[in-house]
Amino acid sequence: MVKTASNYVYNANGVEFKIYHTVKPPKSGLKLYWVLADYSTGKRRLLNHQTKQEAESRADTIRAAMAKGQTNRLALSHGQWQEVCIAMEVVRAVRTGETLSTAARQWADARAMLAIYDNCTSISDVVHYYVTHLQKAGKHVPVSFAEATTPYHEFKVNGGKSTAHCENIECRLGRLVGLLPKGIMTDELTAGQLDEAVMNMNPGPKTTNEYRIMMVNFFKWAAKQSPPMVPKGFNPAMDMERKRVIQGEVKFLRVAELKTILAKLPAKRT
Repeated sequence: MVKTASNYVYNANGVEFKIYHTVKPPKSGLKLYWVLADYSTGKRRLLNHQTKQEAESRADTIRAAMAKGQTNRLALSHGQWQEVCIAMEVVRAVRTGETLSTAARQWADARAMLAIYDNCTSISDVVHYYVTHLQKAGKHVPVSFAEATTPYHEFKVNGGKSTAHCENIECRLGRLVGLLPKGIMTDELTAGQLDEAVMNMNPGPKTTNEYRIMMVNFFKWAAKQSPPMVPKGFNPAMDMERKRVIQGEVKFLRVAELKTILAKLPAKRT
């Protein structure tokens, strides 16, 4: 581009624009242009116009846009502005209330995080994978409390617990099944229901606490099953009442008293 000495400053409602009268050598021959120097977007842009009036009109348009905060729009080509409009419609259709800039920033952050994975082709694939596995991990299959007690007892037996311990758990679970509402689901139980069922047995403080410990372990086991019987973190037994146990007075027995007690015990304990 060859600049001539002809240039002047155009005042567009208080904002000055420099306009150059230049010559460009296209294939068809030399041609005069009026070039508007625009700095409204923070960068220098040279806008070509065939007439002086067009250059000044463009300066007026830029000035009006500056007053409305729309100068960034002028920095885009027509095709780029169409892309912005389409992106805006896509974001609005999701109805999350996010702006286009927020959505674009989140997309850029996600792409940056995924850049280290060579096999990752799209963010949609990653989100689909995450949602699928999240649903599998968090979904539980409701089971009635009565049905859940049988596999829990088997779990204790297979775990190598003593016969007496397993029979005690089976007996206590059976009592709870009889006292709780018939057919109640495991994920519907509340601490209040469990407390009421235990209180109806009129047990001592030690036994009451043992029921609480047993049920805490039961719900932990239920949450670890595949599929889980209760949602993750669901454990109403943690809120069951805990009784204070008063220890009795310690008494020391004499040797003769111990011999008397041992003599009355069966030869072989079961």
